[in-house]
Amino acid sequence: MPWHDERGGGEDRRARDARIFVGAVEDVAARVRPGEPVPGVDRIDGADRSGTVFCVVDLAGRLQRVGLDDGWWDAVGPGLVASAVLDALRFAKSKATMARLVLSRHGHPAGEPSVDFGALFTAEPSTPLPDYEAAGFPAALARKAGRAMTILEAAERVSRTRESAERRVVAGPRRMFQVTLAGGDIVAAEVNEHGLHPADAAELAADATAALRAAAPAGGAR
Repeated sequence: MPWHDERGGGEDRRARDARIFVGAVEDVAARVRPGEPVPGVDRIDGADRSGTVFCVVDLAGRLQRVGLDDGWWDAVGPGLVASAVLDALRFAKSKATMARLVLSRHGHPAGEPSVDFGALFTAEPSTPLPDYEAAGFPAALARKAGRAMTILEAAERVSRTRESAERRVVAGPRRMFQVTLAGGDIVAAEVNEHGLHPADAAELAADATAALRAAAPAGGAR
């Protein structure tokens, strides 16, 4: 379900993006019988705050590709594009988490274990989401998705405590984009700015895709 709105800016644009996306998933999920494949949720995109850098993930949050729109050079430039890619990836993954929550609400398996995250970590009782038309639905969904993302990320870190904390660098085949990992976590990303030009968007995006996919555990993308 690739969609990102280039109008506006910052968090207002992304909040609108998430709201429209959730509405679309709600509409599709409500029309499909539980157990049947839900169309349109295998490609979920998320843009960075500038709206010129985006990532596409699957429903599980695994990276499929990175993309740079026209205007990326003026919006973020070579110095900030690496952090913009990570920002876009996190937003895309948060939308995937929202989609899984909505699908689960409609009885569709979403590939995640059934865990009461709130009760597990905070002893809070599990509270169902309000109706989609309710005024508090977007905020409630965002809170639930954010908490789930935080806990899932914490669980991933705990599961990697046996791994070496030494830093290592993973670069794309063109050596244009690289990420630094510590104990399995991406802690930084950077771009080789030497000789980079605005017209190199496709090559840079492909290199970022390769680097991030290579750095992800078990073929996923964090």
